Amino acid sequence: MNKKTNIAICPAQLPYSWNSNTYNATGIYNLTLTNAAGCDSTATLNLTINPAAASITDIKICSAQMPYHWNGSSYTAAGEYTVILTSAAGCDSVATLKLSSVTPVTQSNIVSGCSSVTFDAVLYTSPNTVQQTIQSVGGCDSVYVITKIIITHEIFDLSIGASPNPANKGDVIQIMTSSSTPYSITAWQPADIFSSQNGINQEIVADTSIQISVTAISGTGCIATANFRLDVHDPIDFWMPNAFTPNDDGSNDFFSAYGTTIKQGLLRIYNQWGQLIFETRDIKKGWDGKYKGVLQPVGVYAYVVFAEMYNGSSVTDKGFLNLIR
Repeated sequence: MNKKTNIAICPAQLPYSWNSNTYNATGIYNLTLTNAAGCDSTATLNLTINPAAASITDIKICSAQMPYHWNGSSYTAAGEYTVILTSAAGCDSVATLKLSSVTPVTQSNIVSGCSSVTFDAVLYTSPNTVQQTIQSVGGCDSVYVITKIIITHEIFDLSIGASPNPANKGDVIQIMTSSSTPYSITAWQPADIFSSQNGINQEIVADTSIQISVTAISGTGCIATANFRLDVHDPIDFWMPNAFTPNDDGSNDFFSAYGTTIKQGLLRIYNQWGQLIFETRDIKKGWDGKYKGVLQPVGVYAYVVFAEMYNGSSVTDKGFLNLIR
């Protein structure tokens, strides 16, 4: 005789007892028994242990979506939650919820300017507060950026001057800036004549007349520009004596033009009757006091000189000279 028993249980019901034996695993178990009449009989146990059910639900939501509803319960904070459910087989089932949320953080910025500020392509002429929201990839508000706009209205009286001005070519020029407001320099123009773009004062060597400008920013962000014209003159070194002594003693024997800036010219000498008695283009060598090889008498003579300088300028001079022995 064979008797078969089919049993399905949950893991929590282990160990399972059958015919004075215990079982802890799924399987088919056979026993040989002796009945009351002394005959053998076979008993078979078909034991099935339904597996324990477990699930993990991972959820990430925006903080604004709280409370979150799951399996009949509501959750208002991020965390890990576990509930025991009953499976279709009647066994306990463990369900775990891993709940996380995106909570926005706040960042604060300050933008300041003088008279007006352009922020995020918007022009502001008065103080303001701007809030911007940055969203995460999941569409949640993740960052609140609060920008405070400060507008300053002040008189930034930047001034500039130079000494000497006007100046001669080659002079050392001191350029000074000043203001009643604390400031720093951001730029000098023309940039190529200044070794520093940030100096409060500058020193340059005069070369040519030029417009000079400086840009500065105050402690509150106001920007001002000041400028001036530096006038530079190329000095002319030229002069004519009023007497000479052509006596061949090696000293003051010629009447000529003097100066380091003379390039070329024309010198003419006239006697007291207005007669042209000498002419030369070598005005730095001049007249030796002779006319047609004859030394002229002591007296007063007239001269006219035309001189061209190395810088392109010209000088015309006329006057009287004394021939002395």
